[in-house]
Amino acid sequence: AELEQLENLYRQAANCYESLANAQLIGQDYPDLLWKAIQCYAQSQDYQKSNQLADRFINVMPRFDQPKALLQKAKNYSNAEQPLSALDALQRCVAIAPDHPSSYEARLFAAQ
Repeated sequence: AELEQLENLYRQAANCYESLANAQLIGQDYPDLLWKAIQCYAQSQDYQKSNQLADRFINVMPRFDQPKALLQKAKNYSNAEQPLSALDALQRCVAIAPDHPSSYEARLFAAQ
């Protein structure tokens, strides 16, 4: 019951961050708000919604900033027991920016 309450709180926070991000589509806070929503949806175990927003993040961010969203997608897929999709996201992460810190984490995650 406690875990379910925590997941609900994360889902509520994610909804709030997503609404704020949508209100700031052209504002400088948009990427940060969207990223917080992505993380909160993942914490609430709503991996599909987290990945949908990660795709939006990838579409609006410069190439060098995309690996962290791809790494999050890989973790979401892994948690949702979709290993092939997780591996694909990890490979894209490393291919886009091999020297990005998230790419190093992606390599480690893939090795596990």
